[in-house]
Amino acid sequence: MILKNSNLPAIIYKFFITVLTLFTINGSIQAQTTLVAGDISVIGYNTSGSPDNFAILVLKDLSASTVFYINDNELALPSSTSFTDLNEVEASFTVNAGQTIQAGTVIVLPWGAAAVTTTAYTWSTTASAGLGNNNDEIYIYTAPAITSFTPTAFIYYARIGSSSSAIPSSLTLGNTAITPSGSALRYSTTGATYVGCQNVLLNAVGNTGVNWNTTGASALASGDWTFTVSPCMCHHFYDRYIIRFDNNLWNSFI
Repeated sequence: MILKNSNLPAIIYKFFITVLTLFTINGSIQAQTTLVAGDISVIGYNTSGSPDNFAILVLKDLSASTVFYINDNELALPSSTSFTDLNEVEASFTVNAGQTIQAGTVIVLPWGAAAVTTTAYTWSTTASAGLGNNNDEIYIYTAPAITSFTPTAFIYYARIGSSSSAIPSSLTLGNTAITPSGSALRYSTTGATYVGCQNVLLNAVGNTGVNWNTTGASALASGDWTFTVSPCMCHHFYDRYIIRFDNNLWNSFI
């Protein structure tokens, strides 16, 4: 299409001003982060601690008021959309007001212990119980409330040892789901992958047979790893910066 319009420079100017305004709004108004599969992963656990604990890797920036849940209940089948019950430990993680947790952050959380409140987040559980010794599961998910049987989305799953609980069909073994075996294991702190886009890091963490070991797993600390999550360029550009104009919107510029 050839625009025959003497005001073309003004049209282009209005277009870029609008785009810049949208970017400014996007940067200044932070909504709750919408989480999808792979935005958080499990990179270590200890089922023999006092208390037991586990480590998560944040793979997407989490804005203030973002909430997700973690439990060790069961899923009967991969196709199941609801937990069989909520009678074990359910826990909530909330990003505190005015805070952002950056992608690449590692957080070690106690399981079935007292609530934890830091500057960045609040962590609380519904019951006091440990993780089963090489026979348990960790589901990370979003839901309307901690009492909801049916998640809105499964984010990540770790099946520890001989647990028979199902991997949700929306997750992929070796990427957004893992099946390590042992009472205490963690992603290696040396010799593995620590820089890459989300999918690269998920694949590396998901390779538990090669990249996980017991070294230091009984004393997990967030400072044991340093991760850098880089953008996956194609998806990053199109998902965040392409604006689709219909004819009416384009006509408003001319």
